[in-house]
Amino acid sequence: MIVGVDYDVINHPNFDLIVKYGWGGGTMPSTGEDIYGFGDFLDRGGRLLYSDMDYFWKTDLAADGIFSEGDFAYDYLGLSYTGMILTMMVTELMVAVEILIILA
Repeated sequence: MIVGVDYDVINHPNFDLIVKYGWGGGTMPSTGEDIYGFGDFLDRGGRLLYSDMDYFWKTDLAADGIFSEGDFAYDYLGLSYTGMILTMMVTELMVAVEILIILA
């Protein structure tokens, strides 16, 4: 059973911005499959403002880890490392992460 916003809602042709915030909501993928279609939304030019204080916990990530090509967090959010300091490659995507970040 899929719980969350339906793929067709996220990718509605009239939407160009998604503001998503919460506390441990599990719909934003990190390394797993993007079943809700956030990647498709961003690929077609959509913009995203995302804030979730438990993003890594909810997606079952360890305290320290490395993201690489093919991981949603790397490909779309520009995250390459998670730990005490989070290295980010920010392009045109606005991301709000409620932990210490370093912008590359």
